Amino acid sequence: KSQVINLTAAYNFGVARLIGSYTQSDADSSIEDWKARNFSIAVTAPVGGGDLRAMVTRLEGTSGPLDDVKNTKFGLGYHY
Repeated sequence: KSQVINLTAAYNFGVARLIGSYTQSDADSSIEDWKARNFSIAVTAPVGGGDLRAMVTRLEGTSGPLDDVKNTKFGLGYHY
């Protein structure tokens, strides 16, 4: 049995677009149960002929084998 809940919202401020996301995951198996949550924030902004993009995401395990996992990732890019 597994369950994933995801909530995402975005708003365009004109000069930039802000995007936020929250995900909560639960999995129950015969071997091991685990729970985790993920937070993400991203921004895009028109620059030159394309878009500048930045993002940060954080994964936190809350039980089971992921209990001690805390992982943060950053991303930066330009789409032309």
